[in-house]
Amino acid sequence: MTAKGLGEKSREWDERKDTAPSEAKKLRAFIAKTLNEQLKAEGKADIARVEHESFKDRGVGRKPTIHQGPVKTHMLRKEQRQLRQAWEQAQRQEQRQRHAKEKAALKLRQDFDLPRKLADLERRAREGREAIDRQLQAARRADIPATGFRRVFQIVTRQDMREDFNRQHREAERVKEAEQRRDSLTAEIQAERSAYIRGQLQDREKLAERHSGEDRQLNRAMEYRASMDQTAEVHARKVEARTNSRQNELQQEQSRGRRSIGREIT
Repeated sequence: MTAKGLGEKSREWDERKDTAPSEAKKLRAFIAKTLNEQLKAEGKADIARVEHESFKDRGVGRKPTIHQGPVKTHMLRKEQRQLRQAWEQAQRQEQRQRHAKEKAALKLRQDFDLPRKLADLERRAREGREAIDRQLQAARRADIPATGFRRVFQIVTRQDMREDFNRQHREAERVKEAEQRRDSLTAEIQAERSAYIRGQLQDREKLAERHSGEDRQLNRAMEYRASMDQTAEVHARKVEARTNSRQNELQQEQSRGRRSIGREIT
């Protein structure tokens, strides 16, 4: 930089056809050597190695790729992104609709089954209590006080008071047993009701868990598609490089052919 602006262009970094390496080549060699020494010190020399020489200088038969430029790369990635977004939008919309239908179907089925189940449990509870009451009444009818000559005999032998006490005790036992059976029936019905409601809740949780799993699968599919697009981009670059290389070779062959024809004519 001078008072009049930029000075003369430095030519030390330019590539020359003579045997002396340019400053650029020296710098690249120094950077490669430094990086390789650091990789070796870290025990990664067998994993990665930096090369500063071209394929031709190293005797490698591979063709160098051609830089396609930021504009073309941006357009390609934009097109791929738009395709992925359209595919993702369609897949998510289809998945949301299917999930909504499955949730609605499960809710409709549970809303229909629950009242029917509760009514069935109430019927069984009512019938069970009625059966207990019938058995209690039958036991009471079978345990009636003595009458006639038998009653007179109990009074004469002074067994009437004892018999009344025993009958009262049996009545208390029957009532107690009936209450226990009613409590047991109520607990059984309540446990079955709770288990049924809990089963419906578990069905909803399983459906939600399956839907979450499908969402995760779709996310993984999007990540896989993005990686495949990157692979396709690299492959497209290689194909384009091979095509351009082949075109260059054909042009060189045509150019050599024209020069040969010119010499023959001369």
